[in-house]
Amino acid sequence: MIIDTHFHIWDKNDARWILNSPARLQKNFSFDDYLKEFQDYDFLGGIYVEINADNIELESLKMLNFKHKKLLALCLATVGGNSFREVLHTKNSGYCLSSDFKKTIKLVNENKLLFEVCINEKELNNFCKIAKEFKSGIIFNHFANIKNFNEIDSLKQIAKNEQVYMKLSAQDDFILGQDYSKLLEMAFNIFGEDRICFGSNYPVSELKPSQWIKQISNYFKNDALKEKIFYLNAKRIYKEKL
Repeated sequence: MIIDTHFHIWDKNDARWILNSPARLQKNFSFDDYLKEFQDYDFLGGIYVEINADNIELESLKMLNFKHKKLLALCLATVGGNSFREVLHTKNSGYCLSSDFKKTIKLVNENKLLFEVCINEKELNNFCKIAKEFKSGIIFNHFANIKNFNEIDSLKQIAKNEQVYMKLSAQDDFILGQDYSKLLEMAFNIFGEDRICFGSNYPVSELKPSQWIKQISNYFKNDALKEKIFYLNAKRIYKEKL
């Protein structure tokens, strides 16, 4: 069984950045398109992750229409979902230490939401300074976008909190033919078998969900561990709402 903890869909006019993205992303991606990616699996459903939309309230309302399908939970940039995300990797260095971000921390804590972190590797040291202020837990997206492995100590420090998790979600530039075992090893060694979960990052990652599933399955040989990664951990991390 599979739960995908990280997917996006959109109409191409939902966010200005889409029109400046690679050509393969400058089109509409429907929920039905997404489901086709998992048609060969025992697929329980996915968690929609906000797209830095121009109208975040409209985005929320639109996604609620898919609850009758295999939409299991919402990660939004506004209150109303199962978790909250503010895109940090496009912000200036040090933004997470600013008074503006303090407002985000307050909002997340008041609503008892899990905070989803999309951040650049170079900002992990800064985020480490305020991570403990999130009371309901943190889940890193995309291996914390680590590429050079220069901030592993900061990630390890944050991960000492047992309410911090890591999505094994494909980074935006993952491609077929490359080996991402070093990232999988890092995530397992830092977070352990109970705090990692599968995410596809459809359709942003060029690596198709089936290709990423295969690579994870080939790396983690133990069937019980794979069950945790692909299904059981997601249920627990998202508080049994799935």
